[in-house]
Amino acid sequence: MRLDQILLGIFSSPASGYDIKVFFGENPFWHAELSQVYPALKRLEGLGFLSSCLVPSTTGPDRKVYQLTDAGREELRKMLQESPEIGVRKLPFLAQLYFMRELGDPQRTLLFLTQLRVLFADRLATLQQKETEMVSTDSWDYFKDETFFQYAILRSGIPTASSELVWCNKSIDRLKILISPNPDLRRIWPHICRSKQLKSLRKTLMVPECDMTLRLFTFDATILACNLQASCS
Repeated sequence: MRLDQILLGIFSSPASGYDIKVFFGENPFWHAELSQVYPALKRLEGLGFLSSCLVPSTTGPDRKVYQLTDAGREELRKMLQESPEIGVRKLPFLAQLYFMRELGDPQRTLLFLTQLRVLFADRLATLQQKETEMVSTDSWDYFKDETFFQYAILRSGIPTASSELVWCNKSIDRLKILISPNPDLRRIWPHICRSKQLKSLRKTLMVPECDMTLRLFTFDATILACNLQASCS
């Protein structure tokens, strides 16, 4: 799925640039910068999939409101009838963690993971709060068409955020063991690394045991994400 197709979905009802900003700030499945969005809107207008007009505003300048044309709605419906796309998630924090060994500073890695844990916890709390607000309204009905789709998308984000938080906590615990001055704690790690599962993992990744620590963290996250995707399907 491309950004153009996402925008066609947003404009199935008339919407402004502010509405686009809110959508990309709140939804758990797609992110785009406004610097990407506006060229895409111009392109879709040029293709005849969107039309726009200026609407008076009581709080400032006139708003430019976009809506689907008949051709745009037909394109959206064609897209919705295609087979599902899983796609590949881009996870910048994993790329940072993977190369963190270049700093040669375990304490900096610990700080990075601690900061990441705060972000994960905040995101999970935000999604859980939205769920609470959604189901507590008087008009709540899971079986209404619009409610079903909104709730299904929200529920897909909550297990992901929860899984990422669990992974981050485990990674922090492991790293604390590795950098601990307590020899008894440090002795735990070699026993873990000699386990049958990690021997197989090192062979698969083709990395030496001494380079395994940070790579294991990223591999854990991949496994959790795959398991989560399978459980939600």
